[in-house]
Amino acid sequence: MYDNKTIRQLKKSIGNNMKKNKGERLSGIFSLFILPVLCPFLMVAHTPSFQGDNLLDVERITVEQGLSHNTVIFIFQDRLGWLWFGTGYGVNRYDGYRYENYRHDEREFAYSSWIKTMAQDRSGNYWFGTTAGLTRRDKKTGEFVFYRHNPEAPGTICSNDINTIQVAIHTGSDVLWVGTDNGLCSIIMPGTPGGNLKIKNYYPDSPDGSGLAGNHITSLLESRRRGGRSLWIGTRTGLSQLILNETNPADHKETFVNFSSDTGGNNILSGKAITSLCEIPPAKGNSPDLFVGTTAGLNRLHWDEQGKLHIKHYKNEPENPLSLSQNHVTAIKVDTLNEAEPGYGID
Repeated sequence: MYDNKTIRQLKKSIGNNMKKNKGERLSGIFSLFILPVLCPFLMVAHTPSFQGDNLLDVERITVEQGLSHNTVIFIFQDRLGWLWFGTGYGVNRYDGYRYENYRHDEREFAYSSWIKTMAQDRSGNYWFGTTAGLTRRDKKTGEFVFYRHNPEAPGTICSNDINTIQVAIHTGSDVLWVGTDNGLCSIIMPGTPGGNLKIKNYYPDSPDGSGLAGNHITSLLESRRRGGRSLWIGTRTGLSQLILNETNPADHKETFVNFSSDTGGNNILSGKAITSLCEIPPAKGNSPDLFVGTTAGLNRLHWDEQGKLHIKHYKNEPENPLSLSQNHVTAIKVDTLNEAEPGYGID
């Protein structure tokens, strides 16, 4: 359930995004889109005016209004302001008037219609993660290109079951990180048109013993702190920090640092099954803090002025009404006050 404060923040955020694309069809149509848990349809809440914050009109959008399936897995907004809905039967693009559906049995879109995640790279191409591979939609031609795991070819993606996609931000190259149920992939786009992609896979059992904390990737977050760039990787069996080569992303000289509830020293988390990652914008001169959601509580990773890491755990305290409502954290976001607000899952 969203409280009034969260609803106001989401309305403001979506409204600001729409103002940036004044000429686009989607501007000013909806204020808030909600994915209800355990409900077979998408809830859309909208208000004609922001005056009555406590009054929301709710419209249910189902297959009757144009969705390809009533099970909506994610919502994605691209740079044009268009909304994309990943469902159990394809992905739907909404331009403010109508839905355009992409399904594997109607067009050459993907090998599976179960769409789990989506991203838009720096060149404007769309990437779709499915249960049967990765699909790229070319921005210029509109054509679809498929990437699938081939055990006989080391240059292919590590698995066809895609869980999450992260576009690299702090780099001059066009890089995509893809989390799967069997490892992590880095995809480096060609520098010239018509060039070949460079794909490298990462697994827990690296020869040097410094691989991933687990093979099932649940979340990805790129970060920069104190001049260094890292990719944080949440898995079902721990958290990994991949310290990246700052000068040349194609030169794969990376280092892994792993965190879990089983590790010693300063790397102990409240739980090893990672569900979500969120970074808090830093105060001037400081490094950003990292919040890590697990199935056994929330963790805050803080680096002091000397660069030493400190981890604080947050858990449910039955006698404390200001503690987490339960320990299974499902999502974390940053509000406009730079504070973390954990999502508590379902009681």
